[in-house]
Amino acid sequence: MKQFMIAMLLTCVLAPFAHAGMRGNVTCTATGNSLRQLGNQEWPAQAYLNFRMEVEGQKASLSRVVGHIAVSYDDLSEGESIVESFDVYYGSFSHGFVENNPQYKPRVYLNHFQFPFNANHTTSWDGGGMWGHLVIPQNPENEFSAHYIFQAGSHMGGTVDLNCRGRLYRF
Repeated sequence: MKQFMIAMLLTCVLAPFAHAGMRGNVTCTATGNSLRQLGNQEWPAQAYLNFRMEVEGQKASLSRVVGHIAVSYDDLSEGESIVESFDVYYGSFSHGFVENNPQYKPRVYLNHFQFPFNANHTTSWDGGGMWGHLVIPQNPENEFSAHYIFQAGSHMGGTVDLNCRGRLYRF
């Protein structure tokens, strides 16, 4: 009986840590001055990303990725949309499957996964292009912050701070 009680106690104590991974659908958004640059300069950004995330140990993947990110150096007037901005950079994303970078050695975003995350289609006044990485916590809750660290066109770059929500199930 004593061994049974010890086994039950250990099961109760260790059960929360026994999960091998998690999966679920996630939506990330950004509005307002959510683009940061060196020196904490803030600029307008608008983002919507939707994907399915799966985490198992140190491996993570995103699938069925769709969405867009728009960034600008313009100070927007009250009620003005970012797409009306003179120098907007707009990237659309559509990826079937993206795996995390196992060689990622973070200096800022500790305990995060890094995913290569380039736009499929872009528009801008200088020829376009949007390249970067999406950084997501290794053990996210149903609400968490993610960061898109990018370079766009010939001179735009920074970090877009994203607010993410999802239904993540542990398995």
